[in-house]
Amino acid sequence: MALLEFKAFVKSGGHDADDLLPSWVNLTDPNDDCCKWERVTCDHSTKGHVIELSLNNTRQFDISSFSIFDHTNSWYLNISLFQPFKELRILNLSFNVISGWIQSKELKVFENLEVLDLAANMLSGSAAAEGS
Repeated sequence: MALLEFKAFVKSGGHDADDLLPSWVNLTDPNDDCCKWERVTCDHSTKGHVIELSLNNTRQFDISSFSIFDHTNSWYLNISLFQPFKELRILNLSFNVISGWIQSKELKVFENLEVLDLAANMLSGSAAAEGS
């Protein structure tokens, strides 16, 4: 599942994703539901599609410190990790010190996206300008 890939991505940067996202576990039990996970909101009228991901500050930076903007803290996020969420309306990736380039065309797969929060990142590209 894409959310577990994102958790693995956070973990790969040396951050404690298990502490930050403890409810994000492998869905082996048929009664398990990612809609019950923290930072995930689903629309139960659409068969539980994920409509909001609040993934701000997933690296647990002290957001009052300017040290978060040190390029040694930056990371590069593959936005395609979120493509399975066709009903996604709100994606908050603020305060993650994400670097790189995001083109608007990369976001076209998110047809229902209403809010993209990219504040406090180090992005370039037209989508970055629109989202910050």
